[in-house]
Amino acid sequence: MVDPIELAQDVRVAFVEVDGDEVRVDIYGGTEQVCGSVVYRFCDPELRRKHLETLGQWATDGTPVTYVRREGEVVLIDEAAVFADACRG
Repeated sequence: MVDPIELAQDVRVAFVEVDGDEVRVDIYGGTEQVCGSVVYRFCDPELRRKHLETLGQWATDGTPVTYVRREGEVVLIDEAAVFADACRG
């Protein structure tokens, strides 16, 4: 049986911390009043740097993101940016 998708919109990134390959993202708020942490592991330093840059900018700007969890994987998505990119073609 496939786990249901857990979804929360308008979540904010509070803090981003790095410890070696691990990136810890503290999140809060949103439609489901989320409060917690997501831990990612990026072994590639360049990929880690790119994700840190994006996550840090979201935290600084207060960008609303969507939290999606399915089958043990979590992604944070800036839906507004995704839709804007899609409209530009």
